[in-house]
Amino acid sequence: MKQVDFKKLESDLAANDKQAIKQTLVEFFSSELTPEERGAILVNFTLVYARMKNQIQEQYLEMLNEALEDLKTVNELERAAGEEVDLEAVRKKINEA
Repeated sequence: MKQVDFKKLESDLAANDKQAIKQTLVEFFSSELTPEERGAILVNFTLVYARMKNQIQEQYLEMLNEALEDLKTVNELERAAGEEVDLEAVRKKINEA
């Protein structure tokens, strides 16, 4: 049975190198496998997939948190600007009276 370099496969997945991923999988699955070997390989592929998906989701969550912080800052600035406008309007009315 031909061995798969899972570290290389994972780095190819991270780099989105589809050609290298395809070549690795075609070479590997073209060799003869026992049912136990095939099962072990599918488990390893599943683990690689799960790790990659978790990394992507962590990065996505980080981006969402950064966007939320930016929105909070914008909201605070809008609130401060609105209060300043309200204060100016009150001052103007007081001066008119």
